[in-house]
Amino acid sequence: MARRIFIIFFLCALIPVGGLAVIAYHHVSQQLEEQSRARLKRSVKSYSLFLFERFLILETEMTLAGTHIRGSSQDLSKSLDYSYLKRLQNRFSAMALIEPSGISRSLFGQFGKTKSLTEEERSHLNSGRHLVKILTRSGRHPDILMISPMDSGKPQSGFLAGKVNPVYLLALNEEYHLPAGTHLVLRDESQNIIHSSLPQDLPITRKFPPRAQGKTTGFFEFDWDSESYLAGFRWLFMEPQFLVAGFNITFVQSRTNAFLDIIEFRMIFPQVIILSLLVVMALSIHFIHMSLQPLERLREGTRQIAGSNFNHRVEIDSRDEFEKLGASFNQMADQLKDQFNELETNALITRSVLSSLETPKILETVISGMRECFSCEAVAIGLIDTEQTDRIHCFVADGQAAERIRSLECQLLPSEKTRLDNSSEFLIIRSNQHRPEYLSAVVGDGLGDYLVLPIFLDARLSAIITMAYRDPAALDSDRLRARQMANQVAVALSNSQLMEQLDQLNWGTLRALARAVDAKSPWTAGHSGRVTRLALQLAETLMPDPKERPGRPAA
Repeated sequence: MARRIFIIFFLCALIPVGGLAVIAYHHVSQQLEEQSRARLKRSVKSYSLFLFERFLILETEMTLAGTHIRGSSQDLSKSLDYSYLKRLQNRFSAMALIEPSGISRSLFGQFGKTKSLTEEERSHLNSGRHLVKILTRSGRHPDILMISPMDSGKPQSGFLAGKVNPVYLLALNEEYHLPAGTHLVLRDESQNIIHSSLPQDLPITRKFPPRAQGKTTGFFEFDWDSESYLAGFRWLFMEPQFLVAGFNITFVQSRTNAFLDIIEFRMIFPQVIILSLLVVMALSIHFIHMSLQPLERLREGTRQIAGSNFNHRVEIDSRDEFEKLGASFNQMADQLKDQFNELETNALITRSVLSSLETPKILETVISGMRECFSCEAVAIGLIDTEQTDRIHCFVADGQAAERIRSLECQLLPSEKTRLDNSSEFLIIRSNQHRPEYLSAVVGDGLGDYLVLPIFLDARLSAIITMAYRDPAALDSDRLRARQMANQVAVALSNSQLMEQLDQLNWGTLRALARAVDAKSPWTAGHSGRVTRLALQLAETLMPDPKERPGRPAA
């Protein structure tokens, strides 16, 4: 049965839970992967906004520097405050003044040669806007120039050009913290790499994937050196503000770093599920075994009951339906014990009636059997004298005497007899009620409730069975069975009375026959009586113990 319960539990619980675990595993893995991609996308977007903000800051710095230069004819290092100059040098690696003729004058740093401005670029600058220009150089990363007009209303005043410091622009000095394990690749509109924190031999540093070209944002993956990488890119538009088309910002992470949460989840989740299933299986086996123990005890109890061991009791302390079932089983055992004892007592009474004609012996058998069959503390059977109906000869079994059954005389008042005549089935006398005189035979400590069973022979009250109880509930449960027992006792007493009457009739017939024989001759007159008296005298002489003598009725 335990195997069947476990299989049912496995089919109904563990398999669905396992299926849900598999579905949850794939669903959570997919969700974590989407979250990782979304996190990378947000990081690229946040960095692009940060980079555009840096260009705006540089634009402001160029405007302030031009204002200082226009208001002073001195050298820039002398006309500017020292702290402001240091700030400019931190944000620009070089700065120069470009005259309308194209001649440039360095203000600080090594500016180098620059290409002449195109008409489109001059027109953009003359409109008062700043210009960002990419200078490609062989063997090194391109430089980013920012050019601003010295005076937007006077083109002949020239332009101020600054070479942007990539350390400041890209926050390579850790002012902007990239996500852990993230690499930055910055490209211009011609796909020239302006900055890359990846090794030069990676495919992405040599050529931007064709499938990602033409898109403003997205993802792509690539493999290199037995490692998979995930890249998220975003195009930063700058043409309306700075004339340059913009920059391609790409964040690159290895799949191990990008999907670290997924890897940890895929490592831990199956172990947790397997451990949980093992714990559930172990607990299920344990509790199934604990649940089947009451059944095993009940089965042992049925085996004991089948073997007529009605004293066996099932002890179950599970605080559930099994405990109630065990209590019902014990109650059934008690009832079976009472019923079998009642049957045995009935059989014993029947045998006594058939094997013995002596009323005292029958009463002794009945009293002994009733004390075993019922939960009473004392039993008394009183025979009402046929000549003196106010006298009762009682046979009592209550454990007070050394012998098992004692006999005594009690009085039956007329009012009490009338009450018994009106109670043909039984009479219950509680502890708070008046106690009749005939109950004095069964008085004891703690005996409060009495069950009185009157026995009628030939519509005449002939005997009374009295049962004394300490527990009122036991009296209520015994009264019907006790009444059935009293009916059988009535049959036994009736049979015994009939046998006694038959014996008296036989003796009377013998006496009449003897007197008829004696009456035929004067020589034999009184002979039978004299022989009987001489035989009794001889018996008294030879058998001093009256119990050994054969009984006869009085002459």
